[in-house]
Amino acid sequence: MPSLRHRPATAGAAMNAYTGMLSWESVRSTWQQVRLSRLARVVGVLLISGVAMVLALLGWRSFVTIFSNFLETEFPVIFNAAFIAFWRGDIWSYMMLQ
Repeated sequence: MPSLRHRPATAGAAMNAYTGMLSWESVRSTWQQVRLSRLARVVGVLLISGVAMVLALLGWRSFVTIFSNFLETEFPVIFNAAFIAFWRGDIWSYMMLQ
């Protein structure tokens, strides 16, 4: 069996799907009693993964465009402000930028 140490993206995706399922079950428990069985967890993870896959396939172009624009315009401003505050020793301003 391959180690998960060599597949961090797979392990991360599985953890994200599992915690997404737990979050959904927490929201659902507001309206009805939820009993988490093994089957409910597996089905929840598969549903969350399926929805994530559909959203990723439908929106990857706009995500890449928006993220590229952020890296070109907003990120340098935020990074420079944090770096200057940290360099000056103004820890309060640095922490507020986090």
